[in-house]
Amino acid sequence: MKKFFSLLFITTSLAFFSCDDEETTPVAPTISLESSTVQDLPGQTVTANLSITAPGGAKTLIVTGNFNQTITLSGQTSVEQSVDLAIPANAVVGSTLTAVFVVIDNNDKASAPATVTIT
Repeated sequence: MKKFFSLLFITTSLAFFSCDDEETTPVAPTISLESSTVQDLPGQTVTANLSITAPGGAKTLIVTGNFNQTITLSGQTSVEQSVDLAIPANAVVGSTLTAVFVVIDNNDKASAPATVTIT
């Protein structure tokens, strides 16, 4: 009976301690915009300033909407990134363009989209 309790104790201890070795995946990255609206004339360039927090390391910044860019990031957990957006020369004055930003981290987790409106 003594051997049984010893074996039960060892088995329980191994099961308990083996659960502590599980790796946790960091949360998805986030993007904060300095301004969600910028303004200029056709043919000009506007700059979107982003603050990126990526506990898993920021790998890629993807820009979609009326603009298409892919920017490789250095894998840091905190990044201040400026993105230049050229307003097409043939854009109609008073029209609205959008730039949608998404960050992908080193674990391939995506941030929620952040949108800048250009008027």
